[in-house]
Amino acid sequence: MMKNIQLSAILFFLLAELCGGSVYAQHSVSGPKEADSYVVPVPVVYDTPVKLGEELNSDAEESMPVLSADGKTLYFVRMLHPGNLGGKFTGHDIWYSQLQPDSSWGAPKNNLYNLNNKGNNAILGFNQSGEEVYLLNDYGTKDSRNPGISVARKEGISWWSFPEDLDIPKLKKDGFFYNAFVNREGNIAIVSMKTRKMPGDEDLFITIKDGAGKWSKLKSLGAQINTPGFEITPFLSKDGKTLYFSSNGHKGFGDADIYRSHRLDSTWTNWSKPENLGRPINSKGFDASYFEHDNGTVLFISNRGDNLADLYSSRIRNASANEEQLLAEQRRLEEEELEAERRRLEEAARRRQNESREEVVLDRIYPLTVSIYFAFDSYSLSDESKQELTEIFNKYTDGKDVRVELIGHTDAIGTPQYNEKLSVNRAKAAEEYLLSAGLARERVKTEGRGEHEPVAPNETPEGRRQNRRVKIVVVK
Repeated sequence: MMKNIQLSAILFFLLAELCGGSVYAQHSVSGPKEADSYVVPVPVVYDTPVKLGEELNSDAEESMPVLSADGKTLYFVRMLHPGNLGGKFTGHDIWYSQLQPDSSWGAPKNNLYNLNNKGNNAILGFNQSGEEVYLLNDYGTKDSRNPGISVARKEGISWWSFPEDLDIPKLKKDGFFYNAFVNREGNIAIVSMKTRKMPGDEDLFITIKDGAGKWSKLKSLGAQINTPGFEITPFLSKDGKTLYFSSNGHKGFGDADIYRSHRLDSTWTNWSKPENLGRPINSKGFDASYFEHDNGTVLFISNRGDNLADLYSSRIRNASANEEQLLAEQRRLEEEELEAERRRLEEAARRRQNESREEVVLDRIYPLTVSIYFAFDSYSLSDESKQELTEIFNKYTDGKDVRVELIGHTDAIGTPQYNEKLSVNRAKAAEEYLLSAGLARERVKTEGRGEHEPVAPNETPEGRRQNRRVKIVVVK
């Protein structure tokens, strides 16, 4: 394994030398919009990503970058920023920066009248001319907190018409987090959201507008794309054939990686196996929000080397014939590394469970306190959590005088009211599992305490992970 990593690094640097500091992926060739037959992707190279300057990347979290049609205005979202209209902890705003004569980006502003309010605001795409913008949420409700996609028309540099809802049927998220992408023609939207009917976390769905202006019901992109993990921040190529998205459910280098998949026909449910974009686009951190402009500029976000995500820039071009052999070898080695990492994580999880099981056997002392953990904005029990609950039921609840307390908690992302409800749902999910195992209802007590009792700082991804939990207390 070590030899493979070293060889991969050598190939990476050789490739960077050949490509002027670039590495590759696969890109579909241009063609008609309907992918009625498989289109063989051609190799492309990405320049080594550059973190954008301090003018754009603040101490807060930046996300969802989008370039205007002329490439001269950069729009993005800031979360946990005191300059947002709702302050640091209520909602997130759209910010924009304009390209300066020296090719630097100017100081960003969020004075986008009608687009920003105290809710969660984000740009999902522009039409061909850049005169219409597609936005997250339905602005017809207070602070645009209802799920939906809206459109506004440009009336000045920072002035837009009041957003109108697109009226997409069945767009009802079961969770706090969701986002989407709308294409330039304004007739295709890819939506990332969690629904009660689909297991796991956020999945990707499509809705299409017909000639009469009516949007179709949301349809899942299928099992090739969607996993029990999350699939978020979708982006569709200009020709409508290549989908980019971020996921923690496919083989990856870190918390979440960026993938691409090619559409194989016109059904929107038949896709090629998702391909990890590889290094240097992906890292051991959280990588997401891929955006590609006609001028070859690529934007994305990453928290590599930091706690909160920042904006990064790269460029994309077709690979030369001389580069393709090195590119193929780099891909082979990266696939081996990803598979080895997957096996390592599975083995580490098994070891943790065995150690926990040994502790339970050796330390049968009441009260017993154990925690199970949850994905972001989710109350679905992981396989590991189910095994933990099963272990507790089998070994600690055989006495008639034993009681189980389930206390749900969340991180600090979202409103306190939402997090209160989410914490209750997490406790209820654990309760339902124990009841189904045979524990009497009168022996279980549940409550949710929202975000109010963190065990770690909410300013870091690891801290937020530790706070997304249900505390299980077994008393006698």
